[in-house]
Amino acid sequence: MLKKEILLYGLISFAILSILNASHYTIFLGTNKTEVYISVAAVLLLGIGIYFGYKLVGKSASSEPEENQLSLNRKKNSIGLSNRELEVLELMAKGHTNQEIGDALFISLPTVKTHASNIYEKMDVKRRTQAVQKGIDLGLVEPRTLV
Repeated sequence: MLKKEILLYGLISFAILSILNASHYTIFLGTNKTEVYISVAAVLLLGIGIYFGYKLVGKSASSEPEENQLSLNRKKNSIGLSNRELEVLELMAKGHTNQEIGDALFISLPTVKTHASNIYEKMDVKRRTQAVQKGIDLGLVEPRTLV
């Protein structure tokens, strides 16, 4: 599969380079406009981006079992939590501070606080402990076991 993608990418790159090379000579002769060739190259690059983006997203989405993913999506949609908000809630349930959550997810402290505020609003709770308990009750997060 990877060889096929590499070959496809190589052929498309060759086509783009051929177009750019042809545009160089036709521009010199004054027979065609530069915008036409740049537009064609841009469309080809857009196609490459869409193709590989679809391949990457398709692979990452299919890495989880479909049943678990569907049940999780149904539960999330009933509350309306985004994927990032769910990640924040999971880290809250593990007992992390806002700063630790920000560090783990590579987001700023104000962003963590915004996500937390959105979680509280969507879950109709006032505090972190209530949000975690409701998340556990709804099956969105695993209960924390004390050692």
